[in-house]
Amino acid sequence: MIFKALPAPKLFVREQVPGRNTMEVIFKTKENKALADALNDEGVEARVVRNATIIVLPKNKKTSVWEIPAVARKFQGKVCFNCEESGGNGYATIVCSLSGKKLRPYYIFSSTAHNPDGYQALFCVEKAVVFIDAYEDGFVQIVKAQLKRNDHLVSRENTELWYGPLEKLETSSVYADAAAKAVTKARRSDCKAPVFADVSNPAYAAM
Repeated sequence: MIFKALPAPKLFVREQVPGRNTMEVIFKTKENKALADALNDEGVEARVVRNATIIVLPKNKKTSVWEIPAVARKFQGKVCFNCEESGGNGYATIVCSLSGKKLRPYYIFSSTAHNPDGYQALFCVEKAVVFIDAYEDGFVQIVKAQLKRNDHLVSRENTELWYGPLEKLETSSVYADAAAKAVTKARRSDCKAPVFADVSNPAYAAM
């Protein structure tokens, strides 16, 4: 009997694929233009969006920990993932809730817009989210990512929930539907719209 070797696990591949990872950790607080301007002057990306101030947290490359800037620490707020559904042409990433449900995007890219990175939708998710990476050969990786805040420091804890061929994933899994759609997306060359997102509300979710 000849055994076919499986490819080596691509653990947390989202961090390894150039141009495919727009995942950011953000701090969301009340609308405050003065705060956003002060942070931008310090070189920290911040913007006012829909009655909120969104701060893209800088990451310490040595410790892999994000830090809430000193000027923002006196404000109440939430730390969130800013992440995307993307892909097609051999690889795809979709996101879902911990229970495998669709999430509501706050932004959907126009199918006619110039979009070289292949992003189709953006999501703002508090505390924890599940990333599903899929490949055209049918391999799927499912990772739960969780944010841990300790005062002004924020870390990310990753837990791999599944890695292997889609046909081996139990159909009873809460992630079975999302994983199947991710593989289908990876095998498409013309994917210009999200395949696993709650778009029932045309206004989408406010940041």
